[in-house]
Amino acid sequence: MKRKPKIKVFPGMVFGVPQKDTMLLVGQVLERPSDPLMSMVLFDHRVASADAADLPPLRTLRVLATATTFSDGIERSIWPVIKENEPLALPQSQWPNEHARAKQWVGRRVYNSLIIEDFVNACAGLIPWRSYAATPDCFDKMLFPGVQRPKEADLESGPT
Repeated sequence: MKRKPKIKVFPGMVFGVPQKDTMLLVGQVLERPSDPLMSMVLFDHRVASADAADLPPLRTLRVLATATTFSDGIERSIWPVIKENEPLALPQSQWPNEHARAKQWVGRRVYNSLIIEDFVNACAGLIPWRSYAATPDCFDKMLFPGVQRPKEADLESGPT
């Protein structure tokens, strides 16, 4: 079986992280600090499909989180591309791990793509907010500074 070619990931790319209810939470690639990593912003905005012609300007959307993660979700088409080249929604001073840039990234925090997917599902109340017993505040730490836990988030039980 022939494998699909990897999608090239680059800053400005807008993508959707799939949620358990088939919606996509909108995100944007901010930079590629090193391969296979990408820094991104996740917005409090969901779309029904990657064909989101009516997507509002990203700068008008509420930021939920910024994170550095692996780019495999986009490269393998698990996180579909919505738009290819949009102006970056955040200034560099608000990018994830900016405090570690001058130290060659020592001290940066990197989340794998499965934790990102769990985070976006927890934001919509589709899984419990406290999904990780060892680190029950994991998702709280991922929220953008000043952003409260989404009202849809269910601390313990997830969807009914």
